[in-house]
Amino acid sequence: MIGFLHTADQHIARFDALLDKRQPSLTRQHVVRADLLERARASGQTPELVTQVRDALQEAVRDADVVVCSCSSLGQIAETLANEFAVPILRIDRVMAEQAVQQANNLLILVTVESTLEPTRELFTDAVGERDVSLSLHLCEGAWQQFLQGDMQGYAQKITETALELTGKHPYDLIVLAQASMDVVLEQSNWPALTTVSSPSLGVDAAIANLPASPT
Repeated sequence: MIGFLHTADQHIARFDALLDKRQPSLTRQHVVRADLLERARASGQTPELVTQVRDALQEAVRDADVVVCSCSSLGQIAETLANEFAVPILRIDRVMAEQAVQQANNLLILVTVESTLEPTRELFTDAVGERDVSLSLHLCEGAWQQFLQGDMQGYAQKITETALELTGKHPYDLIVLAQASMDVVLEQSNWPALTTVSSPSLGVDAAIANLPASPT
């Protein structure tokens, strides 16, 4: 079984669809804690937030063989707490970051939530290591408000507008969609003609790879 810790209900159908394409018989459980993202946005990574994420992971771990934290604002905390649990705890964006810095030298990294900026910056800095890779991290202004209103088309368009503006000014090699919710832009007909990486598919593949030989 794969457990998920989400901060938005919209992720449930997305990740179920990805699992259904890969291993439809694989069981999964979803824990949704939107309040944790709200606290991260309001106060950052406080000791109280770490405790709350630990409690949420305890719930997600129940009966699971591996747990994926799909929130990029909380992924760093989840990764830090991983050694406290008997099953692997994965942050959704880790594999994406490691692959992205190997594929290109000039990355445009887009986020839609302010609280994701610093964890994403630290993740990619760690993934780059000694490589000569340029990282350009940008917030898509106004996009998250559209997401919170349930306007996924408006959300995708805000991200696309930012991407078009930035790629029009600088010759990036690759675009990174830092948050799992952002891959809706790949359906946009006017999305920039650049290699684009996102975390959901890569994260699900990593979770499946971490399952025991006979998953429950």
